[in-house]
Amino acid sequence: MSRLPQFGVMLLLVIFNAAPAWAQADLVTDRPDQTESAVTVEPGKIQIETGVLFTRGKSGGATSEVTEALGTLLRIGLSDRLELRIGFDGFILVPGASGLGDASLGAKVVIAEETADRPQVAVLVETSVPIGDDGFTSADYAPSARLALSKDFGDSLGIGFNVGAEFPEDDEILFYTLAAGVGIDDKNGFFLEIFGDSESSHSFDAGWTYLVKSNLQFDVAAGVGLSDEAPDWFVGLGISVRLPD
Repeated sequence: MSRLPQFGVMLLLVIFNAAPAWAQADLVTDRPDQTESAVTVEPGKIQIETGVLFTRGKSGGATSEVTEALGTLLRIGLSDRLELRIGFDGFILVPGASGLGDASLGAKVVIAEETADRPQVAVLVETSVPIGDDGFTSADYAPSARLALSKDFGDSLGIGFNVGAEFPEDDEILFYTLAAGVGIDDKNGFFLEIFGDSESSHSFDAGWTYLVKSNLQFDVAAGVGLSDEAPDWFVGLGISVRLPD
């Protein structure tokens, strides 16, 4: 048997294996930070993560302001290690204009469980879908791939790391994220994060999450640019819910 079919069989065995303990854990979201978790949504459940983001920066020497309202990620658990991801950039508002943003379609698969000696590992693949209005769409499909790793240290500290690449049109953009999250108590969490890309855009952000109940969470985050190519600052708030509870 060639290496490719062998890899395919191994991947299917990983995806449809029995549910590990972390698959039944508390609500784990992929917002408000830029670091995607290495955890998938439980099979048969849907997680809706949405919010508002305001960004201020400079474009061509002029100040630019962008508001993204109802930017949403829909995560659907298909198996114990696989989720379908459907995204929507939301309604985008700039001074004097507004329009519908693009969508995205992808999947996340867990390929290794966390142990005492290694992090949990997941792979995310997706593509943008150019459904947006003129002036608010990329007008092309932009596939991307991301490796997500996470490791818990005790009951209150977790580290997440992402690395990947996006391929808009004929270009290639490499990116990274690194986040540290601290559980203050059963309901409150805090994170610090740095992220950036090969376009020399690097930023820092921090945020707070509040778990209202086991399937409902509020969040707020804010950040600043660390390079000229990054936005000057940004702030966002959102809500995430998992159905059914």
